Amino acid sequence: MSPVRVLAGTLLEASEDAAVVLVGGIGLGCAMTPRDLAALPPPGGALRLYSSLHVREDDLRLYGFLDRADRDLFELLQGVAGVGARLAIACVSTFDAAALAAAIRAGDVHALQAVPGVGRRTAERIVVDLRDRMGDVALAAGAAGRRPVPSVGGDGPVRAALQALGFSTPEINEALGALPPETRADSDEALRAALQRLGR
Repeated sequence: MSPVRVLAGTLLEASEDAAVVLVGGIGLGCAMTPRDLAALPPPGGALRLYSSLHVREDDLRLYGFLDRADRDLFELLQGVAGVGARLAIACVSTFDAAALAAAIRAGDVHALQAVPGVGRRTAERIVVDLRDRMGDVALAAGAAGRRPVPSVGGDGPVRAALQALGFSTPEINEALGALPPETRADSDEALRAALQRLGR
């Protein structure tokens, strides 16, 4: 199971499929399930999400979950052949973690086909690949976040955002140290460039 990655900040706004969280002075867009979006506080409220960052050559996408078990299942599902992030988020949107884990453990292929985009073959692969791994899913939510990374100079907001995404201090130092000064001067550009380096 992946380490705990907690995104803690202030909710700026929410749409029908995502929320923007202010972390260290930087707004981070997080794709979320409708269930979690409906449970968010009003804009300006404190928010704590379990995060999953996906880095591709031409795309950076951050997913956020109120329950750690939902995040863990979202990541486990993507280890199944033919299941990407889009289908995995559909699974955890259709079922909460307890119900989804129970369906997989029971081999309930019919129930899994209730997820939009999941046919019988995909449902069978999910059961075969994950049935014995459901014990790894922490169904009880709640975990301590990491200590904050000290801010240094103008990199402070970027460091805070990277720390919130779960990167270690040495990883952050290496990624930021490799960026040219003109890139580091722009927080948004520095964050994007650092995430691309860290995703290699």
